[in-house]
Amino acid sequence: MFLISVVGVAAVIICFIVPLNGAASRGLSGIGYIKAAKCNFILNIMGIYSTVDDIINRRRNRLKLPQKKDQVAVITGGSRGIGLEVVKKLLKCEMSVAIGCRNVLSGEEVVKKIREDGILSGDVKVYHLDMESMTSVREFAVKVKADYPKIHVLINNAGIMFAPFKLTGGDDPLNPVMESHFSVNYAGHFLLTHLLLPNLKNAGQEDIQHARVVNVSSIAHFAGDINFEDIASEKCYMPGAAYAQSKLAQVLFTRHLEKLFQDSDIPIHVYAVHPGVCDTDLFKGTYIKKAMPWLVHFFFKHPARGATTIMFPAVAPTAESLGGTYLSNCEVYTPSASARDDTKAKELFNYTCTLLGIEQFIPQVL
Repeated sequence: MFLISVVGVAAVIICFIVPLNGAASRGLSGIGYIKAAKCNFILNIMGIYSTVDDIINRRRNRLKLPQKKDQVAVITGGSRGIGLEVVKKLLKCEMSVAIGCRNVLSGEEVVKKIREDGILSGDVKVYHLDMESMTSVREFAVKVKADYPKIHVLINNAGIMFAPFKLTGGDDPLNPVMESHFSVNYAGHFLLTHLLLPNLKNAGQEDIQHARVVNVSSIAHFAGDINFEDIASEKCYMPGAAYAQSKLAQVLFTRHLEKLFQDSDIPIHVYAVHPGVCDTDLFKGTYIKKAMPWLVHFFFKHPARGATTIMFPAVAPTAESLGGTYLSNCEVYTPSASARDDTKAKELFNYTCTLLGIEQFIPQVL
């Protein structure tokens, strides 16, 4: 067993030494190349660490699903990968689930397959949601708020990783220009959380059970930096850095919003979660997936186990006291030093509110 573990870890290290993805950088100068190398190095190291940690702490990553009949969960990106596995578990909790995804027909086919596979509990609806468009986020929020006056759990799960350079929005002042990772992974969920606040507050009960917002982040945030001078990466773009920046933004948002809720006596908790290095479509196109798919399948977490990590803060009674924390394998972990920078968190929060045209994130009258 020890020999297998040693060989496995060595194989993972070898695979992570090669570049992660073929998506092209742009605008790199001499210093830019150094920054890119540093970012990729940290991503590699943290990827190795997380893979080993997932193996070592496999037994901790467990959760007995509680029954949550008559409660509502909203999840973005719930039609495939980890999100799909989360939906299955939410339904097993007998919850009503609202799925936001880009292709409604595909989402409905997935739901049909879930039912055919024997998960008959809970209710589920599929809505159109494109996280690249703040207009779509607003339209999704209007529909969900009308259908579910109380929302007990919001899981901000949709995401992209190592994508080619792309600017989103720009067609409307309320749909500003953003780099795609920043838009999909962070800003869209920032806006959605703001829009659903009244319904979340309606579901939360002080001293009994708070409503919960779960931001699906990543250990990649350790490689992240918030570059306010070029936050859309128009001058210099590195896929890994853009991804890491968006994931760091999620953790900063989590910590700052939890503090705001506590200061305002609002019964909502916020959590940031690293689901682990999981074998999902996010790794499609990466060199490691192309070169050694067998290794990815063997060593990376199955999406169902990644979903368990997300479900813990979403429904576990013991997570009630863990608001504002960064979690992995159903345990509290310490995020990066940058993620613990309260000044940076407040600056990013205010910047994002201005970017999205949010005058007051928490309305005086909810």
